[in-house]
Amino acid sequence: MIRDRPWMGFGLGTWSTAYPGYAVYDNGMFANQAHNDWAQWTVEGGLPFLLLMLSIAAASVGPALRSLWGIGVIAVFVHSLVDYPLERPALAGFFFVFLGVVESARQSQMSRQSQRG
Repeated sequence: MIRDRPWMGFGLGTWSTAYPGYAVYDNGMFANQAHNDWAQWTVEGGLPFLLLMLSIAAASVGPALRSLWGIGVIAVFVHSLVDYPLERPALAGFFFVFLGVVESARQSQMSRQSQRG
């Protein structure tokens, strides 16, 4: 699927309608998600969307590791390799709030360091 539309993808939210045309085996079940958010993000948004998500994940690693609760942000990105936790709006909202808190903590730490000299 990614090879067919690497730059633009199929469109966000179109996995369930685009995937059946690429399924190797049809067992009659409805495939609502890819069970891998990273693959689904790439299929739906293309390589630019994957790079955007990778850059967010990479930028959050350092600040997240400096705080105990921030490690959960990394855990969600890793969990996204085998499931689709961010497809549920409440969980996604909670995750992005924590991602914002991690970034805020990073900004605060940078500000304190610049004030020290």
